[in-house]
Amino acid sequence: SWFQSAVAEADSTQAMDLVSNLREFSLSSRFKKAAMLAVAHTLRQDEVEKLKRAFTALDIDGNGCLSLTEMSIVLEAMADLPASTDVAELMTQIDMNGDGSLSYTEFLAAAMDQKIQDNRDLCWRAFKAFDLDDADAITLPQLQKIFDEAPSIVKGGSPSAVEEIFHAIDANSDNKISFE
Repeated sequence: SWFQSAVAEADSTQAMDLVSNLREFSLSSRFKKAAMLAVAHTLRQDEVEKLKRAFTALDIDGNGCLSLTEMSIVLEAMADLPASTDVAELMTQIDMNGDGSLSYTEFLAAAMDQKIQDNRDLCWRAFKAFDLDDADAITLPQLQKIFDEAPSIVKGGSPSAVEEIFHAIDANSDNKISFE
C-alpha cells in the first residue's frame, strides 16, 4: 500500500522531468558530473524539496540508497518511459562512485536540472568547490588533488583522465580554468 500511495503522489510531468535530468546527467563529462556533485553538496533544503520527495518515493526499502531494482520498479511505474530507456545502463552512468547504488547526494547531482549555467549562484558554488586556494581560478594540481582525495567521487579519475578533463575545459590554454 505504501508503494501504491508513493506512486499515486508522483506527478507524471515531474517524473518525466526527473528521467530527462537523469538521462542528461548520464551523458555528461566526468568534470560536469563532479561539478554537479559539488553543487549537490551545497544545496539548501528549500532548493531540494521536490528532489527529496522523489528520492523518498524511489527509496522503497528506506535505506538511504537507491538500488537498480528500486530505480527500475519506481521509474517504470512513475513515468511512461520510452522503450529505449535502459534503466540498468542509466544507473551505471549516474552511479558516480561505482558502488552499484545511488546515495542521496549522487541522486541530487543527477536529478537536479542540468542547466545550472542559467543560475550564476549555483555555478559559483560549484566553481568555488574546485578553487582550493580561493584564487578565482582552478589549476590542474587543484583538480588532481580533488580527484586524489576523493577518488570515489567520479570513477575513472586517474591522473591522465584528470589532465584530459582539465585541458578540455581550459579553452585558452593558460593552465587555469576561470569562472567564466
